[in-house]
Amino acid sequence: MTRLSDDQTSASRVRPENGESSPLRRLLQFTVIYGAGEVANNVLAFVLVPVYTRLLSPDQYGVLEVFNRTLEMLNIFAAVGIGMAAMRSYFGKERGEGDASVFSTAMVFAVTNSLWMAVVLSVAAGLISQLLLGSAAYAWLFRLTFSILIFEQGFGMVRTYLKATGRPAAYSLLSVGKYAATMGLIICFLLYLGREVKYVLTATLIANAAFFLPAAFVLLSRIGLRVSWGLLKRMLAFGLPFVPGGLLLFVLNNADRFLLIAMAGQTEAGLYALGYRMALVPVMLLLVPFQAAWGPFMMEKGETAEGPRLFAVILSYLTAVCCFASLLMALFAREVIAIIAAPEYAGAHRVLPPVLLGYTFWVVSIILDAGIYITRRTAWKPLLLAAGAGTNVVLNLLLIPKFGMMGAAYATAAGFFVFVVCTAAVSLRLYPVQYEWGRVLLCIAGAAGLYAVSVVVPLRGSAHLLLRFALAASYFGILRAARFGVGRDLRLVRDWAGRMRGRTSS
Repeated sequence: MTRLSDDQTSASRVRPENGESSPLRRLLQFTVIYGAGEVANNVLAFVLVPVYTRLLSPDQYGVLEVFNRTLEMLNIFAAVGIGMAAMRSYFGKERGEGDASVFSTAMVFAVTNSLWMAVVLSVAAGLISQLLLGSAAYAWLFRLTFSILIFEQGFGMVRTYLKATGRPAAYSLLSVGKYAATMGLIICFLLYLGREVKYVLTATLIANAAFFLPAAFVLLSRIGLRVSWGLLKRMLAFGLPFVPGGLLLFVLNNADRFLLIAMAGQTEAGLYALGYRMALVPVMLLLVPFQAAWGPFMMEKGETAEGPRLFAVILSYLTAVCCFASLLMALFAREVIAIIAAPEYAGAHRVLPPVLLGYTFWVVSIILDAGIYITRRTAWKPLLLAAGAGTNVVLNLLLIPKFGMMGAAYATAAGFFVFVVCTAAVSLRLYPVQYEWGRVLLCIAGAAGLYAVSVVVPLRGSAHLLLRFALAASYFGILRAARFGVGRDLRLVRDWAGRMRGRTSS
């Protein structure tokens, strides 16, 4: 939801003058460009999956996952919400709340904060390596990871500046360029220097530094290097409350990887990491473009009489599409893993169904979040995330010793289920919406039932492949039974689109 607010703000900043496009049209343009850039970044990230699984063994992939997740967690603490705070202060300068030193102040803080963290953590790298990977031999790789943090934080502030100042094309090109360069360098290092995790981290460090340093030079040349301590205090006061929620969301999404490697070993963690990553493919490709538009739409329509009805229809259709995409991935997971990964990863497909179910619950929660954000009762978010994250951790501790990576997958599904139930209970009290729960549950249960049929029917080979295609097609029968695509839904969307066109033309 953080990213959505930033997109909304940067788009609304531009006002039409002398024939410029309307705010709505400019918002749509920004959404398309930002969305395309984020989709491209995700595509590039997924392109690396077959590279890793062909060039790294499962245990090496498991180790790499620990470094990646460690870096993700450190970014939460290093950022402390400074990007959102800088965005807020930048737009607030029109009301006398900020000044021209917003982004130079934010960048200096982001770099220096991550720098001292990297130094302190590097001193303790041996202990951290022992705790997370059971050996101090990985200490210098952790130091590489801590160094990457510095450049990632600085580059993040460059992207925030481009977003705030309404430069979506530059934002997307710079982001995609960095991801593409990182990917290319990683592939070259693995192919020509050696198939080891250290080359992945070294390539990542070089690419991040190569993009951040010139970008920072250009940015600071434009805005100057000025630091306002008073402004920094105000930005930290705004940003620090976001840290607990970010940490809890990290636990909900990533705690299983650390617990798996500690209780089941690196190979099991590597298999699970691959299965988990592939389970994210349908959800992320669906959500990234949707989320680019959802935030502004939600805040605009939430205050209108038609908002609740629109939200109900959107939840039904988003769930229907997500369930179909997840069903396809679950039905053909074995073949997908066989195509992209070496034979040693063959068992990774087993974790996809429960993880896909968990992220379907997550998709539902994104729409249910509307009540919390529209009513500005965001203090509930850390509590809701704590419920899901706590469930996830407890079940991982109970299930991994007995079921290995499948225990982690079941814990993921359960954690997201608890989170979405708690979110629904709170959000509906704050902002009543008559969601079409019958349709939503029919989509989820129908997709799960069709997958179950594929598991229990004793067919093999081409006969089983044909059965799975037939089951995927049968999902549309479920949608028809739930009356998706009937006139009332289409009329609602058409009427809303007509009113928006009239408002734009006026």
